[in-house]
Amino acid sequence: MKSAVDELRLASRPLALCLAFETNHKRPLLADLLLFLLEMERAVCLPSESLLVQIRLQWWADGLAGTHQDRAPLLDRLQLWQNENRHSAPDRTGQTRQLADWLAVWQQAVLETDGPVDALPDLWGQYFFWLAGVTGNPQEAAAADVIGQQLAHILQNGQRRQDVAGLACSSPFIKACRCLAGMPADRLASPLLPLSLFGRMLVS
Repeated sequence: MKSAVDELRLASRPLALCLAFETNHKRPLLADLLLFLLEMERAVCLPSESLLVQIRLQWWADGLAGTHQDRAPLLDRLQLWQNENRHSAPDRTGQTRQLADWLAVWQQAVLETDGPVDALPDLWGQYFFWLAGVTGNPQEAAAADVIGQQLAHILQNGQRRQDVAGLACSSPFIKACRCLAGMPADRLASPLLPLSLFGRMLVS
């Protein structure tokens, strides 16, 4: 059975590379939370009708609540993290959110916009703000917010919308994400991406 980090490597090589800089004990939780983010994004991007988007997001909501019996490795692991209360942190407004709360945020975003894909950068930013708190770096939440927004742009359409180079980061994962977000988009698919990212980490 693949580990969460292995699954993330298949789902998003750039994000998995960023995770490689994090300490070993934080990687499994972070990998699962990033996989969950990618699942929510996939739910928004893949279906052609808004009703199908809601159905996909509701499947995850029901799964985390334990109200259906469908099983999936990621869902099982997320439920274990829930039971250990390992995913609680404030959002931008200071409200403490649990993992399941994010599904409601994404569901509301889908209802409030005609093009939910356009909302993805802001949703990534909100989620990265929260991730900083979950991983014990709440002082970097505002920087993580901006980095998350820029990552969404560069990973989805190769566009650089914001300069993130000046954002102070001490968390290895968030710092690596900052370095990734500042790269030219054409480097993300390069076999030399690990070396490029490592080089940027050394001088940042």
